[in-house]
Amino acid sequence: MSKTIYSGMKISKSFFLKCFLILSFIVSNAGLFASEVIIRKDDPKDPIPPQPNRVETEIPVTGYEDGVDLFIYFEYPVGNATITIEDENQQVVYQCVVDTYTSDTAIIPIEYWDAGFYTVHISYGTTNLNGEFSVE
Repeated sequence: MSKTIYSGMKISKSFFLKCFLILSFIVSNAGLFASEVIIRKDDPKDPIPPQPNRVETEIPVTGYEDGVDLFIYFEYPVGNATITIEDENQQVVYQCVVDTYTSDTAIIPIEYWDAGFYTVHISYGTTNLNGEFSVE
């Protein structure tokens, strides 16, 4: 079965299926070039810096950046969460509030930011989380 799109041009369902499969492959492999942003609790009582093999308390927030966008994903709703990003000089370069009951992901464009290291602060209720990432 085919569908008429413009003045007699017909596109079959198999064409749509092939396009869908190609786009699905591209989207699913886009994560191959992303890097994880380690999010950890801000606990001034914990003198031990985060280490790769150290078991942390479960944090319901994960972060990834792909050189174009920073993705902050909330595994479950936590209410309003404030996301603040600072550059190497502790200058705020971005800030927003996310209603996690409405959206579980914040997408922050970083493609045109200056190269360097950045710190992301996420706070909701009495919880404060931090993460670091770099822009190249």
